[in-house]
Amino acid sequence: MLVLSRREQEAIVFPKLGIRIEITRLRGKAVSLGIEAPDAIRVLRGEIATAEDELDSNAAEFAKAFQEASTQSLAKPDSAAREREHELRNRINTLTIALHLLKKNAARNDGIVDDSLLSGAIDELSLIEETLHDTSAPADLDQVGKKAALPLALIIDDNENENALMSGFLRSFGFRVAVALDGNAALRLIQQSAKLPDIVLLDMNMPGLNGRGTIEAIRQNPKTREMKVFAVSGEDQATCDVPIGEQGVDRWFRKPIRPDHLVQEMAKGIHNKQLVC
Repeated sequence: MLVLSRREQEAIVFPKLGIRIEITRLRGKAVSLGIEAPDAIRVLRGEIATAEDELDSNAAEFAKAFQEASTQSLAKPDSAAREREHELRNRINTLTIALHLLKKNAARNDGIVDDSLLSGAIDELSLIEETLHDTSAPADLDQVGKKAALPLALIIDDNENENALMSGFLRSFGFRVAVALDGNAALRLIQQSAKLPDIVLLDMNMPGLNGRGTIEAIRQNPKTREMKVFAVSGEDQATCDVPIGEQGVDRWFRKPIRPDHLVQEMAKGIHNKQLVC
């Protein structure tokens, strides 16, 4: 990620997005920013906009952009349109997680914004723009963290950037986190470990063993068949032929997700009242 240091009257410019951020004044811990951005991009102060307001506005803007892009691509084959939709949903989901993590960190640090997180969020927004206009796992789950009393979440997803953001978000709520980049790696990780994850977040569209094959293997193994598994995917449940219930996943969350809502449902799913949601 890009980390920038700027002095007073210096600026950061994002040419592809038409965004310019200038440091207008520095006074102790307070920083005054001047922001120029297109009308389509809302700029809100955290103390004015609630998390719900921010999420609703982002979702509405991206939904509109996505609808326009979908309308323009009706002539494409179904498989291409579906792949493009999945990619866009993943990008929006990554950005949403980054924005939530950025807000949470700023609240803990007297409003000071983490440049690396901000840069990561803007980078992801740039990738979303390009998509719209374009016609290492641990060796053993037992070694994840030292606070064994904390619930352990296993993320199975091939998107490394999204995994890093989601891991940070979950840890801020009291989870320990392990990551596997595909189903085969996840199954090896589980098999080699004495302790099972308390909950699994499973993507569907992955290279190697995909989400459907992974959940089938989990449910067929006596050791893992009772594990709590939430699908978190850009795919629609109806098109994946993966049931919700004893033979499939416990819940289905379609990207872009609401990270705070997902954490609340994870806490309910594992009956953990100690998580700070």
